[in-house]
Amino acid sequence: MLEHQYKEEAKRIRAERDRRVRQGFREGRREGLKQGEAKGLKKGEERGIKKGKREEKLSIAREMKRNGEPLEKIVAYTGLSRAVIARIKA
Repeated sequence: MLEHQYKEEAKRIRAERDRRVRQGFREGRREGLKQGEAKGLKKGEERGIKKGKREEKLSIAREMKRNGEPLEKIVAYTGLSRAVIARIKA
């Protein structure tokens, strides 16, 4: 009889341990997803800002080219290379 009680108690302890392990995995996964999402959003935002700055430089260079500004002045104002400016259609 006592042996049966020990077996039942061991079974209950294992079940509780397994439940806690599963719960830990779920919580860990949730936290990992949350961190990954935040990191991805930050990276995407940084890329968007970088792309926006480049597009603004190209837009300024395009306008300067239309207005007949010298190449050196466009390079100085925008920081774009001569090659990039040469490819811009005015």
